[in-house]
Amino acid sequence: MLVPSMEWPVEDRSTESFKLPELKNFALTVRADTPSNEQILRLFSSFTHCVNVLTWVFRFLSRCRKENKKDTLLRLALAEIQETETKLFLLHQKEFYSKEIKTLHSGASLSNTNPLCSLFPILDKVGLMRVGGRLQQANLSYQQKHPLIVCRKSHLALLLVRHVRISNHHAGPTMMLGLLSQQYYMSGTRL
Repeated sequence: MLVPSMEWPVEDRSTESFKLPELKNFALTVRADTPSNEQILRLFSSFTHCVNVLTWVFRFLSRCRKENKKDTLLRLALAEIQETETKLFLLHQKEFYSKEIKTLHSGASLSNTNPLCSLFPILDKVGLMRVGGRLQQANLSYQQKHPLIVCRKSHLALLLVRHVRISNHHAGPTMMLGLLSQQYYMSGTRL
């Protein structure tokens, strides 16, 4: 560095002076599996915790899409929780009863061989499949007249049973079935 720049050694930077190693072409295949709704639900052991976590996720997604700019609540609103429960049941029924829902959307009735045929299922205004029947004139709430249809072999059914059991201080089986049947219909539930 003490020598003037004119006297510095000159390097030959042409491509002939050094050879690049041969690069091999290769293909990379990436497969991304999206988990089913049932696999996601299996991550939770509590219905309340599942709904709360999913509500926070939906709130985060709506903020990312800038749908809800003014949302500064640190707590979940009841409307958000109810919306998440509705989405959860819609996804559940779509996974287990997709053929039946398509048939009901088209306006046709279910075939006589379908196990849900005896329930005379209907679709509510949101698109949830509920038990139909002759309780239109009964003095009951809408959920009691038309309970949601839930597949009893699903993890959601297990979460609902746990939720009802814990929220009613470990009630006996008869009381639990009565409480469950007020809001949900799970085929094959018995004592």
